[in-house]
Order: sequence, then C-alpha cells, then structure tokens
Amino acid sequence: MNFLQRIPLVLIILCLSNRYTIGQIVINEGSNKNGNTIADEDGDFESWIELYNAGVADINIGDYSISDDSSLLNKWTLPNYNLGTGQFLLLFTSGKDRKPDTDINHWEQPIDASSVWKYIVPNAFIPATWINPGYDDATWSSGLSSVGYGDDDDNSVVPDATRSVYLRQSFTITDTSKLGDALFSIDYDDGFVAYINGNVIALNGFDAGSPLFNDFSAIDHEAAMYGGGNPEHFSIDEALIKSYLVEGENILAIEVHNVTEGSSDLTALPFLSFAVKDELIIWTDVLPAWFPTTTLTANLHTNFKISAEGEKIYLSDADGISLDTLFVNVEFADHSVGCVTDGATATGIFMFATPGASNTGATYDGYTTGEATFTLDAGFYTGTQITSINVPAGTEVHYTLNGEIPTLADPLYTSPITIDETQVIKARVFDLAGELLPGQISTNTFFIDESISVPVISISTNNDNLYGGFGIFDNWWNDWKKYAHVEYFDSLHYNAFEQAVGIKVDGGAGGSRSLEQKSMRVELDNSAFGDGELHYPLLKRRSWVEEYETFYLRNGSNMSNVLPYKDAFMVRTTEGTYNEHMAYEPVVIFINGEYWGLYELRNKLDEGHFENAKGVEGDSLDLLTLSYWYGLVLRTLSGSDTDFIAMRTYLGTYPTPEDPEFYFIADSLLDLKNFTDYIAAQMFFANYDWPYNNIKAWRDRGGDNKWKYALIDVELGLGIGGWSDANADLIPGLFNPQEHIEPLYNLLKNPIYHDYFVNRYADLMNSTFLPERTLAMEDSIYNEVLPEMPRQLERWGYGTVDEQMATFENYREALRDDFDVRANKERTHIKNGFGLNDKVEITLTCSPSGAGYIKISTLTIFDMPWTGTYFDGVPVQITAYPNTGYTFSHWDDSEFIVDVLANGFLSNMDDDVTFTANFTGAPQPSLIAINEINYNPEATVNAGNWIELWNYGTADVNISEWKVRDADFLHEFIFPDNTWIPADGRLVLAVDTTLFFGQNPDVTNVMGPLGFGLNNATETIKLINLKNEVVQEIQYTDDAPWPGGADGQGRTMERSNPFVAENTPSNWFDGCIGGSPGLPYTPCEDAVIFSEINYHAGPDFAADDWIELRNVSTNTVDLSGWKFMDDSIGIAHEYIIGDGTSIDPAQHLVLAKNTDAFTETFPDVSNVIGPFNFELGDNGEWIRMYNADGILSLSVNYRDLSPWPLAADGGNYTLELIDSLGLMNSGLNWETICPGGSPGTYASTPCEQEIPINEFELGDFIQIYPNPTENGMFVQMPINELQQLTIELIALDGSKTVMFKQTVYPGNFVHYIDIQNFANGVYLLAFQFGNQTRVGTIVKQ
Repeated sequence: MNFLQRIPLVLIILCLSNRYTIGQIVINEGSNKNGNTIADEDGDFESWIELYNAGVADINIGDYSISDDSSLLNKWTLPNYNLGTGQFLLLFTSGKDRKPDTDINHWEQPIDASSVWKYIVPNAFIPATWINPGYDDATWSSGLSSVGYGDDDDNSVVPDATRSVYLRQSFTITDTSKLGDALFSIDYDDGFVAYINGNVIALNGFDAGSPLFNDFSAIDHEAAMYGGGNPEHFSIDEALIKSYLVEGENILAIEVHNVTEGSSDLTALPFLSFAVKDELIIWTDVLPAWFPTTTLTANLHTNFKISAEGEKIYLSDADGISLDTLFVNVEFADHSVGCVTDGATATGIFMFATPGASNTGATYDGYTTGEATFTLDAGFYTGTQITSINVPAGTEVHYTLNGEIPTLADPLYTSPITIDETQVIKARVFDLAGELLPGQISTNTFFIDESISVPVISISTNNDNLYGGFGIFDNWWNDWKKYAHVEYFDSLHYNAFEQAVGIKVDGGAGGSRSLEQKSMRVELDNSAFGDGELHYPLLKRRSWVEEYETFYLRNGSNMSNVLPYKDAFMVRTTEGTYNEHMAYEPVVIFINGEYWGLYELRNKLDEGHFENAKGVEGDSLDLLTLSYWYGLVLRTLSGSDTDFIAMRTYLGTYPTPEDPEFYFIADSLLDLKNFTDYIAAQMFFANYDWPYNNIKAWRDRGGDNKWKYALIDVELGLGIGGWSDANADLIPGLFNPQEHIEPLYNLLKNPIYHDYFVNRYADLMNSTFLPERTLAMEDSIYNEVLPEMPRQLERWGYGTVDEQMATFENYREALRDDFDVRANKERTHIKNGFGLNDKVEITLTCSPSGAGYIKISTLTIFDMPWTGTYFDGVPVQITAYPNTGYTFSHWDDSEFIVDVLANGFLSNMDDDVTFTANFTGAPQPSLIAINEINYNPEATVNAGNWIELWNYGTADVNISEWKVRDADFLHEFIFPDNTWIPADGRLVLAVDTTLFFGQNPDVTNVMGPLGFGLNNATETIKLINLKNEVVQEIQYTDDAPWPGGADGQGRTMERSNPFVAENTPSNWFDGCIGGSPGLPYTPCEDAVIFSEINYHAGPDFAADDWIELRNVSTNTVDLSGWKFMDDSIGIAHEYIIGDGTSIDPAQHLVLAKNTDAFTETFPDVSNVIGPFNFELGDNGEWIRMYNADGILSLSVNYRDLSPWPLAADGGNYTLELIDSLGLMNSGLNWETICPGGSPGTYASTPCEQEIPINEFELGDFIQIYPNPTENGMFVQMPINELQQLTIELIALDGSKTVMFKQTVYPGNFVHYIDIQNFANGVYLLAFQFGNQTRVGTIVKQ
C-alpha cells in the first residue's frame, strides 16, 4: 500500500446524484466529521478527502490543486507525486499546510520485535558513555524485547521491584543520503529516555536525558500493546536525525524507569523505522499492522479546513480548469461521502468511511428528515410522568431509555412512555423505506423527585464509549474522544442549552483520570461530534464571557471527596489581581440517567478561552503547558515555545541585572505585573508542586507580545492533604535559579523589581489575601456545595457518610485555619528571606473625612482610616488625591515626610506610623457626561471614531484611572495619571489620532488612541470611575428614534441636556457635518444649505422632484463641479453641477429632476438647473452634496414621519427650512408653508395659492408681514364694529402665549407682534373676534 493510502473520518452530507468530472483523477471520498476514523501525525482527527486515479495510466499530480473556494481554485497545490492507476491519495484538510518529502519510496524497520537487545539492570552508577557507540556491553544480558517483569507480556524478564533497565541495540547504515525521516515507537511502563548515538530522541517521565540509574519516573504510564493497543510514536525529521547518524555502526540506547519501587510492572518494547528514498531494501520493509503509514510528516495537509457544516471541494488542473467537485457534508461522525464505487459519477453517503481503500460499502442518498419531538419538556418533575413522541410523516421512531443512540433493534415507538425514575429518553427517526440513513437524535432527560440546588448537567452516550476495549473510562490513560450529548439545567432547573459534544477523560495523575469518578473535558466545538461553540454565560463569575469552545468537569482530583473545591477556592482568591485562572461553579452530573456526583465546572485555559475571554486570535497565541502527567515536558498547545525558552534564558542569564534598564528590558518581554502576582500567589499558597510541575504560560503576539503565566493546580498547598501548611517558607527558593521561572532569580537582584515585588506582595496580603475576604469566599462555595456532599460521598466515597462528612469538615477547617494566619507567617518569611529590618504598620487617614483618597504602593484607599503592613528596608510610595471640590493642602508633620506640601512622597518607614492628608474645599459632584459620539463617519470627512466627555459641573474633575469600555468586555481604555477635565471643559477620546487631527487640526483637548472602535449598528459605551462605579452608560442604535445623520452621513450624535438620562434618544441630535469635538455645539457654518425639498409632489403641482439651495454666507459661492446625490451609490445617482454655476449671498438655486416639468409648473422661476436622473425617496432618504474637492459639504436626512411635516408627502406642499442656522435633520426645523412651495426664493405669506383648511383659513383681509421674520411682525386687518380681539401665539407643542387682548374700534387695525425672545421655529398666530377664529402660520428664523 502507498504510504499515503490510509484514512477514515466523519462528516455531514449533501448527496449529489450527478457531478461534473472530466479528469481521470477524482475526489473519491471525503468526510467533514472525522471522529475516530484516522488520526494524523499529531494525534488529531482532522477532516479529509481522498483522491483516486480512475484512469489507465499513472499521473503526476504536481500541478493539480485542491480548494474549498470556487473563486480561488489553486488555493492549495499538490506536491510533485505520481499517483498510480487505481491508487488512492489521502489529504487531511486540516489547515496545517504540510507537504511530505516526495522522494520517499517506502519505510523500513531496522529495529523491530525480533531484535535481540543487550540489557542490564543497573544497581550502581554506570559510565555515561553507555549510550554511545563503542561502549563495551559484552557482560550485559541478551534477549528479545519486550524487556520487563515477565507478567505474561515480556520476552526478557527482569526481577520485580526493578527501578530501571538499560538497553542497547546496534544498527548499520552504509549511506545516510538514502534515508529521510525517522520514527521511534515504544510501548513502555512507566517512563523512558531514548538516545541515538548519545543524543536524546524521545522521552517521557523525565525533563531531560541521563537521569540517575535509581531515579523514578515522574509519571505512571501503562503499556498498551498487551491489551491490543499501539505503541507511542515520536517523529524525528530528516535534518535532525541525520545530524545524529553516522555511516557505519549506530547505537539506539534506551533506559526505562519505574514510577515506584513497588510498582506492579515495568516494560520496554522499542521500534525504530526510517523512510527510504529509493527502491533498494536496506533492512526489511515488512512493517507491523500498527505501523502508522499515514501519520508521519509525509502526510499531506491542506492550508484550509472543511467546516463542520460541510463544504464543496474543488479539484483543478494547472490551467485552472475544474476537474471534479464533491460536496463533503455528512451529518454524523465517521460517515463519509464519495463515489458509490471508485471513480463513479454518482455519489452517496457511507456509514463506514474507507479512506485509502475502495468504496465498496452500501451507500445512501441522504438522511431521514424530520425530528422526533417529546410532548413533555426535559426537566425536573415530582412523581410519575408520561410523555408522547411526535412521529414525523413517512418515518418511524425508535427509542432508548438508557442513553444509547437508538437503532432499529431498539423499541419502536407506538404509545406514550411512563417515566417513574430519572432517565434519559433518546428518540430517532428512521426511513420507512430503508433508503435513507437514520436522522437526527432527540434527547430529553427527565429528573424525577430529584432535590438538587446547583446546576445539573446530563451527559448521555453509548455505554461502549465509556467502557470496554475502546471506552474512555476503561482506557483513561489515553486521550480518546467520543460522541456525547449534554443538557444543562441551571440552579433554577431551567434547561438553558443542550447540544452534541465530544468528551474525553482529562486531567493528570492526581486522581482526575484514575479515580472511578473521572474528570472530563467537554468539547462543544469538536468538529466531528459537537454542534459548535456555545453561546451562553456558563460561569456566573465570568458572566461577560458568553462563548465557550470547551469546558472542564473536574472531580476534585487530589482532593476528591475530602475538599473537592479546594483548588477552585484557592485560585478564586486571586480574582482582581493580574493572575489568570480557571473559574469555577459546582455542578451535579448525571450520565445516562444515573447520578454521577458533584463536579467542578471549570473553563479550560485553552485556545478557545484565550480567544473568547482574552481576545487573542488563534494565529497570534503561543500557549505552553507542563505537567507531571505528560512527562514534565514543556508542550506547545498553540504557536511555538521558541521565544519562551529564549526569554527565560536571556533574562535568567542577563549579565548585569542590577542595572535599572534591566527592569524595563524584562518588562518588555515578560509581563512583570502578571509575573509578580503569579509568584506571590504560589508563595502564599505554599505550593511545592511547582515550578517543576504545573506550568502554563501564554503570549498574545498580536497584543502586547509579553509572556504571562496562569495559575493551575495549586491544591497541594496549605491545609490537610497538601504538601505544606501555614508555616511553609518558600521564600528562600526565590534566591536560587528555578527551571521555568528563571527570570525571577535575576529580577530580584534588580533594585526596582526587588522593591516592587516586596511591596506588591505586601499589598496583596493587605487586600486580596485578607482573611475576611478569602474566608468569605470559602463560605460562599461551602454553602453551595454542602447540600450536595452527602450524596456525592454515598456514591463515590468509602466508609459511612457521617465519617466522610467529618473528614470533609476537618479538611475545610484546616484550610481555613491556614488562610487565617498565612499572611502573618509569610510576612515573617519575607522579612527574613529578604533580609529586611522589621515589619511596620502604616495607617492612612484624611481630613476632613471623605475629602480625598490615598494611593499606597499599588493600592488605592478610599475608606479611611486604613492600616496595612509593610517592611522597614523597602521604601513605599504614598500619594494623596482630592475628591471633586477639594484641593490637597498638606500632610500632618512626620519624620518620614520631607515636604508636607507635596501630595506624594517615597519613604522608608522604620516604625509604625499614621499619615494624615489634609484637604480644603467642599464636596462637589463629579458631573461628567458622554456628550458627543462619532461612531460611523462619512468617508470624505473621516475623523475616525471618537467620543467627547463634558464636565458640566462647576468643579474640576480628576478622571485619572477612570475607564471607558464598549460592549466587548475586552475593550477598555484607562485614563492616565493626572488626567483632569476642568469645569465646563471637554475631552475627546479618539480611536485614530491621525485621522482625527486630519479633520480637526485645531482641537487640542484630545487623547488616544482609544484602542478599540465603535460599532456602526449598535453599541454600549460605559464611563467607569476609580471606584469601578458606572458613571454613564449609553446604548445607542443606528435606527430611529436615534439621530440618523450620525450613521455614515457625516454628522455626529450630540447630547442636548446632560441632566436628561443618557439613553433618551430625543435628548440627542445630529448636529453639524464633522460635529463639534472639544467644543460646545454652535450653529453650523455651512455656506450653502438645502433650504427646500419637493420629494413627493401632489396632484396640483406636477413639477416632479426638486431641491433648493440657499447661500447663507456673505460671499458668492462657486458651485462648479459640486455633486448632488441621493443615498445610493453609483453614477446613476449623481448630478454634477456645471462650470460657472454660483450662488450669491442670500440667493437660491433650484436643482430639478425634470426641468421641463418644473418650468411648466413654475414659469417665473429662472434660477433652476438640471435635470438629475434619480428619484427622491417618497419615504424619506439622505440627500447630500460634495464640493469640487469631493468633500461632503451639505446633507439632509428627511423623513415622511412625524415630526416631519406630513403635508409634504403627496399633499401639494414642500419641506421648507425654518431656521437656516438650525438643525438640518430635525423635522421641527422644517414646515409646509405655501402650496407648491417657494422654489428659488424665500417663503412668505400670504400665499399666492391657498388650500383651505377648514376654520384655520386666515382670510385675505388679515395680513402678516414680514413672514418669515427675525424679531417681529405687523398684523393688519379691518375692524367693522366695536369688539373684543385676542391674538395668541401657538407653538407646535401646543403651548399658547397671549400677544394681544383688548377691545378694538372700527377702522384699519395695525399692531406689531414682538417675538424676538421666542425660539426659532414655526408657530400659529390665532385671531379670535366675535364668533370667528382665524389661524395663520408664521416662521421665526
């Protein structure tokens, strides 16, 4: 078989009865859901496709391409390779982009199960040269492998209680140029190191080569081959292996070590294989059945992945001609889709994938559609329940009551099901004709008479996924993954979500795997088994995280049944520090309807966590881990370990760490805030299971690019059952180099870091680790867990429940006791370890009370008096700050303060002391408003996103360390120290300062970059003060009633009144183009404006659409080359004004869509140009004009809804602007004045044509002039008899003001109405006399 001819996988499918194929190379099979069919060289089960040569001749496929994108057919080019007739070629569609060395002809095994080894059981030191060629091993024993205890699985027997065995095997190479990669395979128990010619090629259980002969393995590893399993494989690439090999005799040396002296087994069964580049047989090409011919670096991996939902895959030739396609889209794991027979045109779905082999199985056209649904919802019930199942037409439903996936052999649903105990019911639809594969599986868990106070997770899966030869529980040392279904019920028993997942046994050697109650990782987005990423706030203490790819169900590991939440509690105490840790919530698990006990629900610190919780893109993440279970070897989970190792080496061996610059060099590579808090936590927890073990480090290359550490597995510190107690002193170890944290040794030699570390640790013990805080946290967890403990212990414990509960309480109290006194003990350890003089207590107060706050070291103290413990020998920085309305005055006299008038000082205290900060002034509110927002700028006036803050109070406000956040919890801007906004002052936060200053060069009160942008559709903006209180929170959208002109139309959102709630849309307006950043709003300075719009002419005025421009400046404006547009894009929606066109001051210009119709309707209007070739929207739209330089210069977003005048929408009126300096996008600034409008001139009344409006007819005997007016107007009317006359001014909101009321005499009545103190706008002027009322419209502008 060809070396690329094996593979199986799982996916979802859309079947094509016919497909387009014109070449003899076809896509023969594929799967988007590879659950357990075939693993690649990394042990990953990736999606795959299989090519097949259906022709009669070999074909070189070197110029062929594979793609999942029809617009990019050459996405991944195949390597230069001859695919023989009738042969198959497997491609992993993994995204890993790997191509093998195509010079490889075959594989051979110079060392196999038939090899005779030289071996010895050392009982004393053996020269280190035993691993090299030339060593004399004549006195060693000889025998076949495996070598071990002889418990029916070893050929060469060594005595029981053997600690280690050394093995040597020689092999000869005559020409290394004929060799490629190497593969070392070994079945072993418990740990080993393997060497070729003295060079380490593989190891597990040891951190490096050449352990002592009597050293024990760090891991307890079980051999696999005696039980039908396979050896483990370690690939060595060609370049590396050739640097070790010599032409002539070579030595493979292996040392295998036991985990303990009393271990029940010890085994070593090694193999060595080489890729050979020609047809010559050097040793033997007879390979064992388990040999992974497709799991070496020779595997082909494309640069794209097939999505879990399925995709069409394209095969094309060198000319870009598509030769074949296959829609790879199966619905269930380990199914495949492909040619019904090899190379056939017709395709179908296979239940059993056959990558690398002929498609000979039965095929199906698809899956049975429809879903079996239950009439009773999953959930918690009292007493016996009954449910029915709805059966889709054309199907039959089979069901199970034990969590198994239903088959045709399971009961056929015919009648309602009685539920009298907790159980899982699964139902599945089957095709009556048997032509389709079974369809979707419906799962409901019914809890009967269960009393559980914490969330519950029901897991259901086939029993053989858990037990037996391939069950993950019975083979817990493997990382196998299986299909399962989970249902999550919150603490109120609400079924929050359910979905298909992948599950695996997870954890290390502390009991997570080996205990009968296993820890499990749940993979929600497992590409073969899962339904995809979860969108739900799973952990309430991290409610802002709403996306999860995985979660962890932990059994308490080392503390299972005695204090199962110990690790979760300990790391929770570090909340609020710079530490990263796994969050926690207690849950109860049921498996297949059976109570499975109390678990820790934790987030995994994996790629999904760092993407969803920290915002790290997958291709920017370096994530490393080291654990006892995986041989204490630093493993790369994502990215690379190269820079991490280089960083540790560089900082750990820096020649002059005392230099001040070393601190800043270190901080540029290693996040020192995180690193310090991490070390302090390990010290406080007295965690001796570290740092040789339990390391997790990560870096965001696309972010700050600094390495950070995460806290994991600290439960062996403090309390009963741990490796330490409150008296444990780990401080001396800090002054010696320690692997994995090497920089610390040098950093503590640096004076800056030395003082920072001591003071920061002191700060943490004065705040984070205070007993009143930590023990309250433990109380909270205890109260959640306590009701569930008896049942857990009854299920999984040993002894009576009462005895076990007493043990639980003892462990709890011991841990609490240690936390209660740990800080005092640790302060003594710090004093002694760092050679400090003494501990000192510092008390802080301020006068008057509440007038200010004080920062000491890294803490900010608001509530005073406050006392904390620090150290004589390390200076402490203390700084006082006034609250709003106050000013710092002075410190009370103190021997430790040189200048009492300075608000801050750095001093070493050698005695207990009280510092009092004095302030003058009176309290004032901190009135800071989010006042203006530019969230979607128009392209030609693009200043980027920005936010304006306004201090609308009477006192200056210090906003240092305040925060601005948006809806994404990862987005945060922190104001730097000494940031003040003066009374009535403004501060702009710009996302892109270059763009901002490009549009606003004169604005200086700007800060940025903000670090994140604003959403164009909807966004939440929060302003948070130093106490972490939300000062302002606005949630805007780009839909009405929020101002539309700010949504890509060039204007901004400005706030009318800061005293009105920030989320009141009517309190925001879209002001001027570009806004008014850093300044109060003033009327816009546009020289030319839209002054009238005819967008929906009525039947009496068939002038078609037109708009009117007005020059409101004092200069003539040249409009040559200006462009008029509606809100669409494209030349069909543009009108370019011709050369020589201008508008004089106070003059107008009309742009008509149909100049003929316009002229016929308004023959006396000559200042008109056109035609433009697009319609103005009858429902309203954005109209705009760009100047000759292409810059947006004027715009209006009119509407046909109130408060816009409705008579302009087909009612024979136009929209006429009231106030030329008013708000262009405010419907209240537009009015319908005269029928047909006033194109080319100012509107005035009386109108030449009146359209009667019942009693609101003014009559031609009443005259009002001038109208519009700026200050006032005259009214004139004849009076025929003595009578009472009342004149009222009525605003559009209905408010009335009496302007005149008295008896008038016969004659010509003339009166001046003064309206200069009224706001600009449209008003009604009502005349009441006799039994008549006449009303006219006036405009103040």
